[in-house]
Amino acid sequence: MQSHIKYARISAAGAVVQSIESLLPLPFPGIKPGFANVFTLVSLIRFGKRDAFYIGLLRVIAGAIIIGTIFTPSFLMSLAGFLVSFPVSVFMLWLSRFNLGYGLVTISVMSAIFHNIGQLFVAGIIIIRGPEIFQLAPLLMLSSCFGGLLTGIFSHLVLSDLKNGKYNYIKKDNNDDNLFLSQKKLPKVITILSLIILLVIMCFFIIVKSAFLLAGGALIISFLLLVINFKSFFKTLKGISFLLSIFFILSILFYQYGTVIFSTGKILITKEGIFRGILIVSRLAGLTFSGRLYLSVIPVASLFDLFGKKNSVFISDLFIVLNSAYFFRNEIKENLKKRKISLIKFVSDLFRD
Repeated sequence: MQSHIKYARISAAGAVVQSIESLLPLPFPGIKPGFANVFTLVSLIRFGKRDAFYIGLLRVIAGAIIIGTIFTPSFLMSLAGFLVSFPVSVFMLWLSRFNLGYGLVTISVMSAIFHNIGQLFVAGIIIIRGPEIFQLAPLLMLSSCFGGLLTGIFSHLVLSDLKNGKYNYIKKDNNDDNLFLSQKKLPKVITILSLIILLVIMCFFIIVKSAFLLAGGALIISFLLLVINFKSFFKTLKGISFLLSIFFILSILFYQYGTVIFSTGKILITKEGIFRGILIVSRLAGLTFSGRLYLSVIPVASLFDLFGKKNSVFISDLFIVLNSAYFFRNEIKENLKKRKISLIKFVSDLFRD
């Protein structure tokens, strides 16, 4: 279980990066850095293909849930890109054993290229429904090379830090892990009913597109957590506030369509951008508080008793990923205390044993 908690943390970090990338303005549709792939590449080398595939799949699903694109064409394109690029990364890594003169950067570039190829095929089948979409291929391939180059370099730096580092930069909080390792069990009927309720709540935050409804739902869930588990509410709020601030600021600054409320130079703040920010922040807060509320009432051990440990691991990991901000609060706090934020060490410590 400890290894799966670590895998969930890695997936959570990747999901957060994936979500932030989706909020950034793109020079052209489909072009983005792809820095979330760093977590898949490092996992592939660090843990092997089976665990890396699990981490990558968890990251894609959790990222889509956070930004509200699950089961949409955007999600299908992202999933297809991962499913196409991952086997290519595995094959290229296997070929590298024969000393063919290439390394991690080349693997990253090839992975990025095939990721875009997978997305193009899905876009051609679902969105455009024709070969016209492949006219974008040259531009996307060029952006893949650039994004894959940066991703490969960063992955190499993370692996070098893992190889040479002799200490853990991040101070871990074992109390967080103990929450998911609790051996308490509840009757199966209670576990099933609470799980159904949680799934309904999660569907609400994923499907609903109204900023006001989502904000109201998030307030209700947070109030319930406050009543049931006072300490957990404030720990979660403290951990999630930093991430919510980032998402809200990015949303209002880079969504420049609609009724302008304020403008200075190239910066436009629109009414629609503010509503978009409220929607994204409310969704993330609602999902996070829902997961914390569930785990405050139903221990993961009850899931194991109901579905069996092997079948329920993915469910518990998804809960951990959706509570990513809660788990990252210590990492952020330690970095701010030292007044030194090392992104490479921050990422590499997620992979340390």
